[in-house]
Amino acid sequence: MRTRLFTALFLLLVVVTVLLVTSSQMPASDILVPSQPRCTKTDHVLPVPVLRTEATSTPVHVPTLLVNTRRIRLNYQIQEVGPSGVSAVELWATRDGQSWQRYSNEPPPAGPLVVQVAEEGRYGFSIVVRNGVGLSSPAPQTNDPPQIWVEVDETRPVVRLLEAQAGQGNEIGYVHIAWRATDAHLTARPITLKMSKSKDGPWTTIASNLPNTGRYTWKVPADVPYRFYVCVEAVDRAGNVGFDVASEPISIDLLRPRGIITGLDHGKPADLCPATPVEVRRVSPTSY
Repeated sequence: MRTRLFTALFLLLVVVTVLLVTSSQMPASDILVPSQPRCTKTDHVLPVPVLRTEATSTPVHVPTLLVNTRRIRLNYQIQEVGPSGVSAVELWATRDGQSWQRYSNEPPPAGPLVVQVAEEGRYGFSIVVRNGVGLSSPAPQTNDPPQIWVEVDETRPVVRLLEAQAGQGNEIGYVHIAWRATDAHLTARPITLKMSKSKDGPWTTIASNLPNTGRYTWKVPADVPYRFYVCVEAVDRAGNVGFDVASEPISIDLLRPRGIITGLDHGKPADLCPATPVEVRRVSPTSY
């Protein structure tokens, strides 16, 4: 009897150990969960709705969010909570939309789920919530769509300032600016033009929210410094900003000098009397 009891206790201990090891396994080497997670520039992430498990033939629309940090904050909602409450929130991830792996199985945090990924790229996330007695919705299976796609883009747009020239002739008072900006995720109007007396700033905005047409003609205001540098910036949808600054300043003087004759300059009046006295001799008349 004692042998059976010890055997049962031993088997129970083995099962508990296996469960603890399984729940604490780390994800694939390309994603991590930091011990003290912090994240920036992701406060705009909307709560992720929990997908229902009913079969449907309608394609599921999966939102895609762009961020410029490898630390991602995922807001979420828990719905239909029973009297036993919630014991754990599982976070599952996929890179290709086909294979899934669980890498978080913890009690609900007092805030968003924070994920730190190892590289740029696209990551799909879904959550599975478990109640107090161990019941949960099914985990994502092969080819299941995620609840949200997050694309990590830390690459700045490539920007080149091609020209910044002062106009001539009828175009005096204008500056012609030409550039080239490329990026996979440029916004609809990504360009901002700036000027500064110094190559290191501070910068004053010439124009912003410009389409990426590659050219802009600026009518220079009268209060612009005589010499200034031009900078062009481009921003992508993840918030990355690329820029380029002119290597040489532009010189513009909008004032046209003109002159007017105001009169004659007589200089110092002439001295009619000689400076050295002249001896005057008296000449007697001569008889012929």
